[in-house]
Amino acid sequence: MRATWVGFAMEDDCTEELVSWASAGGSGIAEPPVALELRFVRPPREARARTRR
Repeated sequence: MRATWVGFAMEDDCTEELVSWASAGGSGIAEPPVALELRFVRPPREARARTRR
């Protein structure tokens, strides 16, 4: 499993898709719904720097 940042996900439809995707295995295991994938965002620079250490 890998971290995936999702932005603009406060609507009920998006929350349901997020929960369903996580229940199916989430990032790295299950394919995300297309509508949810459009909401993926890059992590802040600090988070990217921590993963490279």
